[in-house]
Amino acid sequence: MKIFHFLSLALLGTPVLAAKFTGVESCITSSGELLAQGTLSGAGQPAQITLSGTGKAECVCVTKSGQTPAAANKNNVAQGLTDTGQFCPTPHGGVPFCLTIGPPSPSCESGLHCGTGQQAQTTFTYTNVKLTSTGGTAKDNIGDVSSPCSQNSQTCLPLDNNC
Repeated sequence: MKIFHFLSLALLGTPVLAAKFTGVESCITSSGELLAQGTLSGAGQPAQITLSGTGKAECVCVTKSGQTPAAANKNNVAQGLTDTGQFCPTPHGGVPFCLTIGPPSPSCESGLHCGTGQQAQTTFTYTNVKLTSTGGTAKDNIGDVSSPCSQNSQTCLPLDNNC
């Protein structure tokens, strides 16, 4: 009888749901940071979430007419970046999160010498962008990000991190 009771609990017990990232949105802010936000679904408890990737900045000189001269006065910077945060679940068990990394440093505009009537312009991209949760239970390979954030999503909204 004890064996049957143990097996019935094992088979009919609470199902274990795998945590996964849902509703993930990522974009580049006007200051060159990569912003990623979404929900870790199925966690049901506080979670440590990490955002990582390689930030790249390309600086070029642009003329008043918007043209980029084919000169050698261009600079590029690339840097591996990581940010980790602790986030709390909602009453429904999902863990909303928002993290930022970047921009890469040092600024590629330092040392860039533009000609008369030209100004420096920086373009940011992020490659190999990944999200992971506590112990690597959930992973999401976002990939490459080059899209700018909308005017309404330039910063992370405040989240309750006091679990």
